[in-house]
Amino acid sequence: NAPTNVPTNAPTNAPTNAPTSPVPTQKPTTAAPTTPLPTHKPTTAAPTTPPTSKPTLDPASNFVVGYYPDWEVDNICKNDGAPPPYMANNQVGWMLSSLEECCTKYFSWKLNACMGITATPLGMYYPNWQQQVQGNICLFDEDVMAPEYMMLNPALYMHSTKESCCTKFYNWDYNTCMGIVTTPAPP
Repeated sequence: NAPTNVPTNAPTNAPTNAPTSPVPTQKPTTAAPTTPLPTHKPTTAAPTTPPTSKPTLDPASNFVVGYYPDWEVDNICKNDGAPPPYMANNQVGWMLSSLEECCTKYFSWKLNACMGITATPLGMYYPNWQQQVQGNICLFDEDVMAPEYMMLNPALYMHSTKESCCTKFYNWDYNTCMGIVTTPAPP
């Protein structure tokens, strides 16, 4: 029976096509499997080839993929395929997909340096906690670059005037910070 161009008003009571065989088959009609069943024990006394001397981390390239923190040499993130063994053996725990992600996770206090970005002075004063110059003083960042963690959070560390920097960070030694030399009164 060929299909018609006009649909019927209701479903039919019987299928339109008859089955291809009068009775269902008892066995599959496709060919038998071409491989034997799995064995229950090894078929050889020993492996056919010895294992490699060192496991491969990325079989396609023998290369560790991703960025990792290099704490031993440069204190930056690298993607050179040569992380320390403890990182290479735990890539999920150490390797990251981007430089920014790696630098943010492992070197957030020096993010710009890790990313290869040269910091630009802000023209502000900051406390001399690293003792780049002797004394409890505030330094001008155009003369001596402020530590990156301070430049990344200028509202907390940087001040537009030396006076405000000395007041906030060295109020107990304000005169030294400001460079004011006082002479004791004669006896």
